[in-house]
Amino acid sequence: MSTPTPIHWARGGSNSDRIVACPGCVQEASRWPEDPGSKYAIDGTHSHTLLEHCLRASQWDATFYEGHVLQDHEGAFTVDLERAKRVNVALRYINDRMRALHRSGRDVALHVEEFVDAGAAHNIPEWGGSADVILRWDSGIEVIDYKDGGKPVNAETYQMITYAIGARHKHEVPPAASTITTIIQPKVSQDAKSMLYEPLEFHVKELILAKAMRRSMEDDAPRDAGEHCKWCPGAKPGRCEEFNRRAHKAMSDIVASIPAQPGTNNPLQIPEISAETTNEQLAQLLDAKPIVLGLLNEAEAEALKRARSGQDVPGYELDRKVSRRKWDDGALDTLDKMRVKEHVYTERKLRTPKQVIDSDEFKGLSENQQKKIQALIVKPEGAVCLVPKGTSKNPVLTDTKSVVDAIPKPDPAPAASPEPLSFL
Repeated sequence: MSTPTPIHWARGGSNSDRIVACPGCVQEASRWPEDPGSKYAIDGTHSHTLLEHCLRASQWDATFYEGHVLQDHEGAFTVDLERAKRVNVALRYINDRMRALHRSGRDVALHVEEFVDAGAAHNIPEWGGSADVILRWDSGIEVIDYKDGGKPVNAETYQMITYAIGARHKHEVPPAASTITTIIQPKVSQDAKSMLYEPLEFHVKELILAKAMRRSMEDDAPRDAGEHCKWCPGAKPGRCEEFNRRAHKAMSDIVASIPAQPGTNNPLQIPEISAETTNEQLAQLLDAKPIVLGLLNEAEAEALKRARSGQDVPGYELDRKVSRRKWDDGALDTLDKMRVKEHVYTERKLRTPKQVIDSDEFKGLSENQQKKIQALIVKPEGAVCLVPKGTSKNPVLTDTKSVVDAIPKPDPAPAASPEPLSFL
């Protein structure tokens, strides 16, 4: 099966979050050519192709295609075991969801790699994209997106809202029906991440996104540089004026120029981060981080391109990164034929708690056994990190004692007093 070249609209699903942050990016990006796809993007495309191939063939085990050659718009590729295992995570989830809906008496329809036009519902041109999987039943719809990368993605992104708007419009979903958006990302977790939207909640999200898309059509659409610039063709030195202004300001804030001293090659003085650094200064540096890193990454990419073409970049030369050793294709079969003991080259690995609990084997155990297994499951706290205010999913109390001390205490009152306690 050969998949057609995908349609890339200016207001495509993958651009939705960036457009909400910077409506002017649509006009800016249109002035510049798209960056060529990275090897990681191409690899992700191949995994999507395998998933599509399995679903259209009703083949619920991707390892069936191990060693097969498939074709998509990025070229031919051979299905390897690791890719098949990742795709199986998606296949298991989709199969389980359809079975659960059927058991509840729902007549569910499966739609694979379907292009949906979100703009058709709001009279906004070139706003839509291809949804990997859509499940549609009488009282709801679920949009499922498969991600092959290693950076965690939430199910609440505006990219998913775009797909859901288009899917609801195309399949004439009633206003009162619920909407579910799901991300499946095997390199991050074996468990899918889903967001259930009640009708009013989804409608609010839709209006916010539609407003940003409509603003992007205006000649004076506002621009704002930030971390969302990462994939914008205009966010490069010498292109977007807002990006250049923010990058220049960030560099000026972080690095203070001083006259070069005799015998030194560094004319720049980097401010020291110490106990004397104010919280406001730290916040300013954190705000500048994505802009500065983007600028430096662009400089490195351009320097590498020139060096590979034979140009001399003073002080730098080409080298190869250290690569990790890996097994040759077919090594597993060869080792098996050699009758090498399996424990020499494999290791025991627990399945995820969700995989165990959802399995038919677990459901066949006694209630006592199930309880004992569930008692072995723990959910550790995630590592503490900094995120912009208003985006926290799991707020952290930094000083329990000071937080407790800050709770207002009631004024002491006579025991017989009928007056209610007042709080300071």
